[in-house]
Formats: sequence, structure tokens, C-alpha cells
Amino acid sequence: MDPSSSAAIARQTWELENNIVATDSYSAASDAIFFYDDAAQAKFQQEKPWANDPTTSSVSRSQHSRY
Repeated sequence: MDPSSSAAIARQTWELENNIVATDSYSAASDAIFFYDDAAQAKFQQEKPWANDPTTSSVSRSQHSRY
């Protein structure tokens, strides 16, 4: 794509407005959010934050009602 084309300019504008950061190299730290953590999940299920916080409860109900 020609860097001076309107599509390239539109894409660059969108990336700047939305704070897009290119990650050209792989790092385990950047992918850590995508890995399942058994201990963290078990702790979360034990604490049940949705039972004590009305906002969290409301978000949880609305997410489950969408499907």
C-alpha cells in the first residue's frame, strides 16, 4: 500500500487516535494475559465478588443474559 494513499493515512490516523502500539516481537509477558491460571480462577470463584458488589453483579447478569 502506498504510504501516501488515503487508506494509509486513514489507518495511521486511526492508530494514533486509538493509541495502537505495534508489537513486532514476541514476548511472553505480552501474552501472559491469554493464559489460564487455575489458582487465580479458583481464588476468584471462592471470593465470589459478584455476590458482594452490586455493580459486578449487574454486569455479570447482563453478560449472561446476552446469550
